[in-house]
Amino acid sequence: QSVFCVENEYLDWVQKAYPSKEVKVMHQADTFLAGALSETSSESEIYICIENRYMNMVILKEGNLLLNNRYYY
Repeated sequence: QSVFCVENEYLDWVQKAYPSKEVKVMHQADTFLAGALSETSSESEIYICIENRYMNMVILKEGNLLLNNRYYY
């Protein structure tokens, strides 16, 4: 799991908008990694999520994590 900051006003807004739901805040990189790990394969795979000023890259080999990193450009 990643360590990151969420402004209280955003979290309060979501909790008020969905009072009967449990709110779980996750970093985008964590959800991207979870999605890549859910794709089981016996081969090497590269997953890239490209954003405006950075990209997240996940590399798996036979289902094992080799790299999970964010690169700014």
